[in-house]
Amino acid sequence: MYCTEHSLVLSWAPATKDLTVCEKMCDASFSSGSFGLPWPDLNDGLFYSDVVAPSDCGLTLIDFYSTKHKNSAPSPGWLQRIQNGQITIDGMVGKEPNTILRIGAELVYHRFPWREPDAPYLLEILYEDDDMIALNKPSGLQVLPGGLYQQRTVLTQLQWWASRQNFSVTSQGSHPVPVHRLGRGTSGILLCAKTKQAKTCLAAYFADGTSLVEGKRLEACLSEVVSIMRKNYLAAKCLCLFSGAYDCKEA
Repeated sequence: MYCTEHSLVLSWAPATKDLTVCEKMCDASFSSGSFGLPWPDLNDGLFYSDVVAPSDCGLTLIDFYSTKHKNSAPSPGWLQRIQNGQITIDGMVGKEPNTILRIGAELVYHRFPWREPDAPYLLEILYEDDDMIALNKPSGLQVLPGGLYQQRTVLTQLQWWASRQNFSVTSQGSHPVPVHRLGRGTSGILLCAKTKQAKTCLAAYFADGTSLVEGKRLEACLSEVVSIMRKNYLAAKCLCLFSGAYDCKEA
């Protein structure tokens, strides 16, 4: 896969002289299987960081949180969290609510682990190459952390899967990352990039809404090729390659 200035170009060499590019792609799409680990009962909690600004110098610990983060909890709630040892000041647990804060002090609040709402965990691999992986995201699974779902997400399963695969990608990080979103209640194709170049190209494609494959515009008809695809997402266009003699309906 490579990227031009205005379009995403996907290119694979045919496996044999008898196979068209589209036939090779469609054959590869069905050969990968699925992955996923059951969710633990509790997630890892969350850590929220603050740095004391000059305007906050002289505030007490309880005053800082009850004024700066009053929408998260009332003053008694923050008092309880401080006494529980959930807040550190420059790395040290601060259990005294009347501690005077200095400029530049780093405050970290640890939200204790909680049980997230039920969500599916298995992800079907529709296609995979050196640049990207295409997943069939089930309904009920969130793509990225947010709200009550901080661990039960596609991103977490990708991280766990990559660690088991000894995944290594130059300058991308330690795991594939989604390049677009699907709502939690939506099922469909989710594309994830394995490299920074692939992420840039795929993101540009979704922004533009068009793609060229071997010089030809893709049509959103993968649902006629893969029966499990119920909706025409832009992602579907990246999973089907057409040669001049290959007709989508014949597939």
